[in-house]
Amino acid sequence: MSNSPKGATYRFLECTVSQYMTPAVQTVTRQVTLRDLEALFERHDFNAFPVVEEGKVLGIAPNSISFRRLPLRLVKSCPISMH
Repeated sequence: MSNSPKGATYRFLECTVSQYMTPAVQTVTRQVTLRDLEALFERHDFNAFPVVEEGKVLGIAPNSISFRRLPLRLVKSCPISMH
């Protein structure tokens, strides 16, 4: 390997995912409310939460959801039941 700065810059590409991954992953289920999800994002410095049920990953809930600017059509499509 060369001693050039460029060679050193790309040396990290030889690392494995296990060296960078989060081993104890916090997950959510499909039933978590957007309010609770927003609170989780505020409490933790995560970019996303895996959505898991019965040990199977169903998807990813990204932090890119803008909770304060959800389109009205989405708000209307979520029926609220009063218990």
